[in-house]
Amino acid sequence: MGEAEKAKQLVLEFPEKHQVGMQVIIETMKLLDETLKELAAIYYVLAMQYAQLGQKDLSADYGRRCVETLRAHGDRTLKDCATNQIELFGVPLPEFLHDELVITMLSAHGVTIAQTKEGGK
Repeated sequence: MGEAEKAKQLVLEFPEKHQVGMQVIIETMKLLDETLKELAAIYYVLAMQYAQLGQKDLSADYGRRCVETLRAHGDRTLKDCATNQIELFGVPLPEFLHDELVITMLSAHGVTIAQTKEGGK
């Protein structure tokens, strides 16, 4: 096969190979998306547990981590915020976990989250 034929074959195969590559990227993004949601839920649980124990500094630290993770995740729709579990490590999870809810829930326990870079909250 000559160079011209090889080049033509590469051009013809590109869309198929490109699709496979894009599918890998999409699947990786979905996995990362779920991992960030799970990490935020773990931070939420730790923040709530420490709040209930009266350890406000630790609660605020994990609450801040939760809020930052949720904001990095980009939870802006109900589907984005929906939790897949009723509880985690015995701690009830809200039906929808988002940054403002975390701030509100912790403030109900007297915990204030230090301002984060995004949104000045």
